[in-house]
Amino acid sequence: MFYIFYEKNGDYIDKYELKFDENEQKKLTNEIIENCSLIKHRVVTAESSPFGYGGFDESLAKNLNKTVIKEWFDRDGDEHCLLKYEFDEYIPPKLVYLIYSLSSNPSVIRKIYNYDLSNDLTIFEKIDELCVKISSLSDENKEKNLEELQVLLNLKEKNKNQKSISVYYRRLLNLFNETLLCRFEIKKINDVLSFLDIDLQDNSIYRGSSYARKFDIYKKVLG
Repeated sequence: MFYIFYEKNGDYIDKYELKFDENEQKKLTNEIIENCSLIKHRVVTAESSPFGYGGFDESLAKNLNKTVIKEWFDRDGDEHCLLKYEFDEYIPPKLVYLIYSLSSNPSVIRKIYNYDLSNDLTIFEKIDELCVKISSLSDENKEKNLEELQVLLNLKEKNKNQKSISVYYRRLLNLFNETLLCRFEIKKINDVLSFLDIDLQDNSIYRGSSYARKFDIYKKVLG
């Protein structure tokens, strides 16, 4: 699979081609979710499903168990059922959401290349980091951090097999092959648009045109 994206580089616009095996990328992303996510056990009591818009992502819920708590009929004869949902919610590393956006916005590859892995520490790394922080605080400033530490300690057993994202990150970068296709001076592009009487601020000029999407991309690149 390949994608085209544009990037402003000083007085120029660069056009890039980004290639990667989409099946390998999906496979690796699933590995990251499986092995690097923070797992939280959830218990939800509700009549309707807790999954979907505004709720939990069902694709990130594992070990789901549903128990009927109560069944009844209302005055109109409609049946109701109160259910208890128990499941493990997998909260993926933030990097996963950048990967998801690649197909719709391939320029996000820059954020992936420059990603700060400290955004996605394992629970053990977070505990160690917080302990160091707490040790440097005075007693009156420790309370909030101690509460946060207790939350992490309560999650430790559930996440005892959580792995660092660093190894997967290196594998992810190896999937990508980026090529600079061409480079144009912004002034020359603007001169051509001016010659064609195309005003990028006037959407009505090119609405419905096959070039409309490219103009939109050009405007976004210029910022």
